[in-house]
Amino acid sequence: MATTPLSVLVVEDSENDTQLLIRELRRGGFAPSFARVETVDALHAVLDSQSWDVVLADYSLPQLDAMAALRIIQARELDIPFIVVSGAVGEETAVSLMLAGAHDCIIKNNLARLAHAIRRELDQAQERAARRRADRELRESEQRFRLLTQHSPDTFYVIDLTQGRATYCNRDEFLGFSQVEFATREVNLDRIHDDDRPAAMQHWQAFLAGDLGPSAAIEYRILSKADTWEWIQSRETIMAYDDAGHPNEVLITMTVMTERKRAEQSLAQRTRALHALHEVALDLGGELELSALLPHIMAQAANLLDADQGGGIWLYHPTENILCLEAAEGVVAHLVGASLFPDRGIAGWVFQHKQSRIIDRYDDWEGQIPDWVEMLSSNTLLVVPLMWRERVIGVLGVLADPNRRTFGSDDVQLAEMLAAQASLTITNARLRGQLHQQTITLTEEVLQQNVEIRHHEQQAQAILHNIDDAIMLMNTDGIVTYVNRAFTTLLGYQPEDITGQRHMEALGQGLVPHDLRQKSHLVRQQQPWHGEAVLRRKDGTTCEVEMAIVPVPGPNGTAGSMVGSIRDIGRFKQLDRMKTRFMQLISHQLRTPLSSVQLYAELLKTNPPPDKLNSYVGVLDAEIKRLSGLIQKVIDLVRLTDPDAARDRSLVSIPSLFDQTLTHFHTQAIQMGVELYAVPLPDDLPPVRGEQSLLVRALRELVENAIRFSPPGGMVTLAARWLPGTGVALVVSDNGEGINADELAHILSDTFYRGKIGETGHIPGMGLGLAIARVIADQHGGRLVAVSVEQGTEFELVLPVG
Repeated sequence: MATTPLSVLVVEDSENDTQLLIRELRRGGFAPSFARVETVDALHAVLDSQSWDVVLADYSLPQLDAMAALRIIQARELDIPFIVVSGAVGEETAVSLMLAGAHDCIIKNNLARLAHAIRRELDQAQERAARRRADRELRESEQRFRLLTQHSPDTFYVIDLTQGRATYCNRDEFLGFSQVEFATREVNLDRIHDDDRPAAMQHWQAFLAGDLGPSAAIEYRILSKADTWEWIQSRETIMAYDDAGHPNEVLITMTVMTERKRAEQSLAQRTRALHALHEVALDLGGELELSALLPHIMAQAANLLDADQGGGIWLYHPTENILCLEAAEGVVAHLVGASLFPDRGIAGWVFQHKQSRIIDRYDDWEGQIPDWVEMLSSNTLLVVPLMWRERVIGVLGVLADPNRRTFGSDDVQLAEMLAAQASLTITNARLRGQLHQQTITLTEEVLQQNVEIRHHEQQAQAILHNIDDAIMLMNTDGIVTYVNRAFTTLLGYQPEDITGQRHMEALGQGLVPHDLRQKSHLVRQQQPWHGEAVLRRKDGTTCEVEMAIVPVPGPNGTAGSMVGSIRDIGRFKQLDRMKTRFMQLISHQLRTPLSSVQLYAELLKTNPPPDKLNSYVGVLDAEIKRLSGLIQKVIDLVRLTDPDAARDRSLVSIPSLFDQTLTHFHTQAIQMGVELYAVPLPDDLPPVRGEQSLLVRALRELVENAIRFSPPGGMVTLAARWLPGTGVALVVSDNGEGINADELAHILSDTFYRGKIGETGHIPGMGLGLAIARVIADQHGGRLVAVSVEQGTEFELVLPVG
């Protein structure tokens, strides 16, 4: 029975002979469809009309013989089994046909082997087609690999350990060195930083010995050809082993990390500076003798601002109208006691203009004092005013060797914060003998409330070892055909979610029209495109990324597919925004209560009547508590980020949490004109598991916010309800103005976000209360939820039970 379909092209002038061939094919198990031709034109026509599985050709025809038909098919580069079927073909003729490309010769009176010959040639044709596809796919894979490595920001070396040389590199140069130069082991070892070389050599030896596994990574500094120190991450992967199991081929991936290291160091330096600033405040609070205080301030300023050449403090003496150098370190230390008029030099300029100033090189500055040029020479200077109630009481300046460091805007901001603290301390010291003892006690209390901030810093998330960029492949229409695992990790899309879609429609919402036009133009011109974008993840969130789109040329130089490379840069930008926001908030929030303390301290100096004294002291006490509260919340938020902050877990009664909270806020609620009460709890409400002091703290933060944001006559309610399968929700609600839907998305995720009411309603604070409550909820395996109800706001602190 015929089962195998077969399209047969018969080159034959006899219809009877053709039918004999078709009958033999049916007997051999085929279901043939066929066409018969006997001229050149007819042969071209049928070849144009469809594809054929096999060609059966008579050796000799009047208008088209087998050899001519074979040459036509070969000219078209068609790999079709070609079998000559003839009445009589000599051995020499058969050999000539086979050498010319025919696949077999069969005599018409021996057609029994025709079906077998066709099956054999069809199998061989499939094998040849499979080999051609494999060769084509191998070439395309190699081309994609070259394009990906050529446009990767990393540098790849394949090292043959048996020959001791690089067999492949995707860069013409790295750090200024050519491939040959950098692939030389001696160049690498000689240029590794002295502090890093022993660890790098030990790492390499351990890797080759197999102690680190098939892949390992290390970071170290290396001297570029331009003689600059660059941080790199070197990742080694064994690609092949010899017969004895020893590695003989290694892939080395090198990533330049200098800018990332600088960003990490900048963040670490800022954290250390903030910690040091608090230490300065504590240190200065313990010394009130001006003669000892000023050198101490100077030493702290030089240390805090990394001023290796020292500096000085000039105080203004209004009766003599002079600035006097009261304390100094470094190159000007021997000039203590010198004076100048307040219109000379850099100290006079800052005094007159009430502005901070950076001088890159003193000997190049037009306002230099000739007698001082030799001492200050080419030093760089940072000078800031010491201000007391909008009045300049002096200046503070530091000096540094410009070959080692230069001052920038961050240094100015830090120096001004130190100057504000120093100005207050100097003024307090000057008034020490005139102030009432109670004022001194309160001032000391302010300084003692500045508790020590934890020494360990919040480091930026370590750069992943063996980092892989997210990759997607697209066709010329921008349809995604493939995404890798890193793409899924970064954006959350599984391959089936994204393939078949236009990549711009799915991911390109963050590209501005100018970038879109530029990208499209470059891709059409077969050129790569690089840029930044904000991409939408599957869960609806966004991330900031660097993107590179690289076209892959198709056959004959036509446009082929495109390769997209995506790298997440959101964390670095978020850290920078958070650093700037924190500096702005802490500067503003600390300055306001400090100004009030300064004002009422000076009022106490005037020996006010007894009926005013208690009022002044009350204001001072309130501002000190406010300042202490702000500082304490910052410290608590840092402390609570410690994973060990909530380790002492036990079963906590919800009625006890509510009782402590109601008792704590009873007086404050009455003073604010707000009604505070708890809804009766369900009888079967189970206890929650956690650290009681932290849970009380979280509940207090929510209640304190509710009271502060409630109008007089408002109502704050505590309630609890059981959430099956989840835990217990502690609910704090108020009937205030509420939070609009746009702000709800930020109120819990942004540590310093206070909303429109907090920013415009003259309600002090830094927006840290909700951040503290959220951190405590996270550490207990729970969550904090904000809901804007019909009137007011409701916060749910959801905690696990048992």
